[in-house]
Amino acid sequence: MTRAAARKAEAPADTGAPEAVEPAPADVTVKVAAPYQVSHDGKVYGTGETLTVPADVAEPWLLAGWVNTVNKAK
Repeated sequence: MTRAAARKAEAPADTGAPEAVEPAPADVTVKVAAPYQVSHDGKVYGTGETLTVPADVAEPWLLAGWVNTVNKAK
């Protein structure tokens, strides 16, 4: 049996029921705190710069103190 056939055989049957999809995280605008830099999507942002990122990206930055929230997601 080929690998593709084995994966297909192990895959659950399609029941036709829609799968639950988590909503995309809200975007949060943050300002980089001194004396830090952050990087997102290959671009580096320095002290004082603002950027908008998904909440799941901003959360660890906020906890580390690298950024401050400019506004809360609505």
